[in-house]
Amino acid sequence: VYRSFFSGCLLPHLGEDVSCFMRLMLRHKRVSIYISVVPIANAMAALSGTQILVDGSVGEEDDEQNLANAFDKKEIYLAELFVIEEIMIGFIFRRMDAVERLVRKYTEFFDIYDSTSAMSIIQRSFYSGLAAFYFLRESSQDQEYWEVIGMRAIKKFENWAK
Repeated sequence: VYRSFFSGCLLPHLGEDVSCFMRLMLRHKRVSIYISVVPIANAMAALSGTQILVDGSVGEEDDEQNLANAFDKKEIYLAELFVIEEIMIGFIFRRMDAVERLVRKYTEFFDIYDSTSAMSIIQRSFYSGLAAFYFLRESSQDQEYWEVIGMRAIKKFENWAK
């Protein structure tokens, strides 16, 4: 699901597949897998202006509550997925106050507790770096803070490119 979404599959077709996948995960009581797909389903819904249907009901769930639950259960991977999705959607729709809050709140945490998913590290670094350079350019406050985050993202990508 994640690779299809990030590779540019058409959202209407992917939405049908995601809905089917989510129904299967619910049917087989694979709750953590189901919840891990919720950020993508919510991102698709936000980008396309539609809703992902699961078992006849709206599949959209409260990402803030799911994020809190993931931290309560110490499911760092799930928490990271929700944060990445919120930063990505916030940046795309220019909800920069939400992006700033998320980057400030979670960047250091996820740097300490490294992700087990290379894709998550890449996405988090990319969107945190974009946000950092946006705030470095647009704000006169905390210039050093944003520069450190932005340069850290660039160094990660330079290292990966070697």
